[in-house]
Amino acid sequence: MNEKAAFRKQMRAIRRALSDTERTEQSLRACKQAFMLPQVQRAHIIMAYAPMQEELNVWPLLHALSQADKQIVLPVVEKKGMHARRLTRQEHLQAGAYGILEPTEEEPIAPEAIEVIFVPGVAFSKTGERMGMGAGYYDRFLPQTKAFTIGMCLSQLLCDAIPTDAYDCRMDAVCTPSGVFYRAD
Repeated sequence: MNEKAAFRKQMRAIRRALSDTERTEQSLRACKQAFMLPQVQRAHIIMAYAPMQEELNVWPLLHALSQADKQIVLPVVEKKGMHARRLTRQEHLQAGAYGILEPTEEEPIAPEAIEVIFVPGVAFSKTGERMGMGAGYYDRFLPQTKAFTIGMCLSQLLCDAIPTDAYDCRMDAVCTPSGVFYRAD
């Protein structure tokens, strides 16, 4: 097992060990932090994700953004890659690749139209490094955008450093329950 695979396995074990109560509390705090970011307040088209069971739950954030008249888009994963579709109603979502909920009824949104992207991950560093699930969908999609990227991170998964490769995209900011860390270049 290489260094990245071993690190991912370790971080996923930490993530699985969190109680539902702890994950819910952390998610609510992180969503409040994220909503208040100036980049989010200025944006009109925001991409997020439909959280899987162990991920930071962004549904409260999506609800708040919708109430603030933001256009929300979610990723749709296909064999050739990932694109984004508008979220009109949660009832219009269906399980897609990997069992992740996806919008089905809307036309894809051009990547360059997206202003902010909330990105899930297995772990993040304070300097914007991200470790995803390993399939590379976000690493191929993000360079197509000009969006401000925000990693959504549970406290236990914020690391000093993460093993990365040249193709791994760094986040502009990492949002945790206790604060936001901006990428230092």
